Amino acid sequence: MLLIHEGVKAEEESEKTRKLPDPASTDNVEFQIVLSIIKEGLKIDPKKYNKMKERLVGVSKETTTSVQRLYQMQANGIRAMKCSFVDSEG
Repeated sequence: MLLIHEGVKAEEESEKTRKLPDPASTDNVEFQIVLSIIKEGLKIDPKKYNKMKERLVGVSKETTTSVQRLYQMQANGIRAMKCSFVDSEG
């Protein structure tokens, strides 16, 4: 899900600025990998992640941290897809 969210965000930014994501813009090694994947994907298809988003029906999350992040994204108006939350304790 992170890949698609960040990919859609990168597509929007690329349309405005004509710049691709810069993996060196973060110290987080895992996020550098995500940005590298997005960058290469956008070179091939500048709408790759929007196309992926449109094909998704939704996602499910069960960890408290994941759910909290999704609620925060929704509050900020940036959640890109429908989500259902699973209570793994109940």
